[in-house]
Amino acid sequence: MESVVVGMSGGVDSTAAVLLLQKAGYEVHGLTLWLYGSDAGTREAARTAAALSVPHTVLDFREAFAEKVTAPFLEAYRQGRTPNPCVRCNTDIKFDALLRFADREGIERIATGHYAGVGTVDGKYLFSVGADPKKDQTYFLSQVSPAALSRLVLPLGPYSKPEVRAIAKEAGLAAAEKADSQEICFIPDNDYIAYLEKADPSLGQEGKILDENGYMVGLHGGIHRYTVGQRKGLGAFGKKMFVTAIDAAQNTVTVGEGTALYSTGLFADGLNAFDAVEGEITVKIRSAAPAVPGICRREGDGVYITFREPQRAVTPGQTAALYRGPYLVGGATIRRAVR
Repeated sequence: MESVVVGMSGGVDSTAAVLLLQKAGYEVHGLTLWLYGSDAGTREAARTAAALSVPHTVLDFREAFAEKVTAPFLEAYRQGRTPNPCVRCNTDIKFDALLRFADREGIERIATGHYAGVGTVDGKYLFSVGADPKKDQTYFLSQVSPAALSRLVLPLGPYSKPEVRAIAKEAGLAAAEKADSQEICFIPDNDYIAYLEKADPSLGQEGKILDENGYMVGLHGGIHRYTVGQRKGLGAFGKKMFVTAIDAAQNTVTVGEGTALYSTGLFADGLNAFDAVEGEITVKIRSAAPAVPGICRREGDGVYITFREPQRAVTPGQTAALYRGPYLVGGATIRRAVR
């Protein structure tokens, strides 16, 4: 019997993952990481593991999470970027912890409750898009080490969210009715502005709002309150205006009309490649966006991507996830739009 350690949060996805792995004949061990706040989530995961008769371990990762996820999250906003902490957490915390725990305990495989698959193409392990396009999570896995894929099992790839809930419900588990997790897990009520200002009150420094000709048209209450493409909270200009750029060094926010948001391409660095990325690809520039066609040119650890059609609101700090057909071939962090 092959052994597997599953990342368990106590939610419906990881619970269904355990059930499916048990059904497939794996010897399952649950691992929960205490990342922030109280230990209520870890206790809930422990109760779920007990109900499933699964050995369960809790590891205190609060210090590592603060260093590798929340501190870079804060720094990105200081620099005028819009980060994606879930991508960083998967890369630097969750998958690394699963692999280290598996190695220490002599466990052969690792697993999570992500909606994605793992396949092989020409002998290389690649993430594949989940069966439910609304729930596909390959975007959030685009910075995971390629070395992890040969040992990874993703049982939820073929399922939709309603099907996953039905699996947990059929087993009589309370997790079946648990609401989906919030957008940023460590920020109460998704109020990231309050979170950032509490962490660093200096972020509230007032600065200028400029038009695209560099003329001052208003004042802002901190660049962390803005992201490229934003319309809400800008005030009245007599026409629809959007954030088109943020300059942390000058503490300015530039606004313009919607046409100014479109870019012909982007540059992203910190490339994590699962396969060759050069040439014809599709790219997602945010988690909820569709993958759009483009041409990728690699330069060192970065990539230049030229879109087939101009794209709206390319946002520094977000991830660019690169695909070829149904397979994720790489991911990088957007640094700037190319107009």
